[in-house]
Amino acid sequence: MGINVKLGCAVLAVLMVSSTAFASEQNATYNWTGAYVGGQVGYSWGTSRYSNELDERFKFEPDGVLGGLYGGYNYQLENNIVLGVDADFVFSDMKDNSGKYYDDGDLDPSMRSKLKMRWNGAARLRVGYALDNLLSYVAGGVSYGDYYMKASDDEDSSGKKSVHRAGWNIGAGVDYALSDSLIARLEYRYTDYGKASVLSGISDRLKLRTHDVRLGVAYKF
Repeated sequence: MGINVKLGCAVLAVLMVSSTAFASEQNATYNWTGAYVGGQVGYSWGTSRYSNELDERFKFEPDGVLGGLYGGYNYQLENNIVLGVDADFVFSDMKDNSGKYYDDGDLDPSMRSKLKMRWNGAARLRVGYALDNLLSYVAGGVSYGDYYMKASDDEDSSGKKSVHRAGWNIGAGVDYALSDSLIARLEYRYTDYGKASVLSGISDRLKLRTHDVRLGVAYKF
């Protein structure tokens, strides 16, 4: 997970530094106040861990593409601070079909497992600083998603459990106004979906944490 965090921080640093450098000579003439709606695509990767009271453990490192819609509303203050709300929903192909199974701490290759996220969404608050048609921002809020874990052994016995979870997210990005009504976006986001129990009659938990890099284009009304 350390590599993922470092990569996410690097993406965040590039977003913030490049936006500041690009906009340092600009004047605040573009007005960001208004509603917007658009589409986005991206790449997501993460880590997931399952454990139970029998000391059975699964380890996953899912990744994949995503795509969907987003929208929101911005309000620009006189000091160029921009406040906003933002929501999105995406379909996801983030998965790991070769999860590792450990029994009493020992790797057991006879057990095969996979984890897949099918969709997720978020509702966030944003605060940013506008320099003409460039807006640098940070955002955070609640996330929700649907994912499932499936396991099978060499005798083909299997179990599958779908989980709906809510968690939290935080991230940063830049919006760039290509015209009065067309806005491009580049964003990094970290999401923690918390812990979920996936099997009845046993004390267990499944954790999922993800990193996203997203590109979007929106229409401002």
